[in-house]
Amino acid sequence: MMTDYKKLVDRFFDGETTIEEERQLYRYFNGEDVSEELNPLQCFFKDMAAVELPNKVITPLGDAPAITETAPTRHKEVKLRRWMGWAAAAIVLLLFSTYLMFQRQPDYEAYIYGRHSTNRTEVMQVVNSNLRSTAEATPDVDAQLKDIFAD
Repeated sequence: MMTDYKKLVDRFFDGETTIEEERQLYRYFNGEDVSEELNPLQCFFKDMAAVELPNKVITPLGDAPAITETAPTRHKEVKLRRWMGWAAAAIVLLLFSTYLMFQRQPDYEAYIYGRHSTNRTEVMQVVNSNLRSTAEATPDVDAQLKDIFAD
């Protein structure tokens, strides 16, 4: 019997129970013979028993008034809330990635003698002077090879 209620509780949280099954859960959790495993949910279901549906109140004991067909089903509400949550998360992610993508980054950036610089003119002067000094200091490869192999 306890496993039936456990399955019913699982279906309740998945949004797949009927109104009558929910009333059955409310009556079960309002009683004194709630299993040890489901005992932590007892307060939750007692509170849920007091929830009002459109112009009707679900009472955990006794005869409950008839529920009209216009009452929304829990299953559709759960799916709608889940869809809205994913949509909101996607919008936030899109906005954040757009912000990061269009954030202005410096065109020229270098560390010149241990100092960070984003000044284009200064960076290009240092690059050009380093290229010139490298080109001027290029050793004669032929002369080096003759020194190594000339014996």
